[in-house]
Amino acid sequence: MYHRFWAEGGTGLVGEVSLVIDDSANKRFLEAVRWFPATEDNQEPLHLLVFDYR
Repeated sequence: MYHRFWAEGGTGLVGEVSLVIDDSANKRFLEAVRWFPATEDNQEPLHLLVFDYR
């Protein structure tokens, strides 16, 4: 079973939270994906994390 996520009319941030998923054994993707995008140092964040809202 596969899931498909998308944003309508903009960008989206999708993630998964689980206490029982074993990433080394059961992460399967229909198409190859990169876990982390390329980064550039000293850039302003596009999306803030929970702890960034102060």
